[in-house]
Amino acid sequence: MAISAYITLRALQTLAGVDIIACEDTRITRRLTERYAIAAQLKPYHEHNAALARPKILERLAQGASIALVSDAGNTLISDPGFKLVREVCAAGHRVIALPGPSSVLAALAVAALPTDPLLLRGLSAAEGDCATRTADRAFADRCDARHV
Repeated sequence: MAISAYITLRALQTLAGVDIIACEDTRITRRLTERYAIAAQLKPYHEHNAALARPKILERLAQGASIALVSDAGNTLISDPGFKLVREVCAAGHRVIALPGPSSVLAALAVAALPTDPLLLRGLSAAEGDCATRTADRAFADRCDARHV
């Protein structure tokens, strides 16, 4: 969300309709909420406080609060502690909804409650003679037992 011009209308409507926005850095997200007059309470949720923040978020959900989880930059839950929150929220029986951006694959992964640390997105390989492609293909084959997933 660092570049607020890329945010979708659906995301803005969702953020305007929740009670709490859990975010990596409240200072960054506050710029967005102020720009679009969003009144939701901001609560920090990042790798340094996630273990303490998760139970509080689950408690608020159990009390009926609606909560959005946003990222300062990039896609929420990719390379951040969000998957643990989603896993626990799902386990507690609450509904999780992704607001897809340009990648529906990443949106699906965000709500799958799976760790995203080992994520490797692999598109189509370039020409066979490309050294970087051959190196990436070998690395992919080594990690995935030579199966294309």
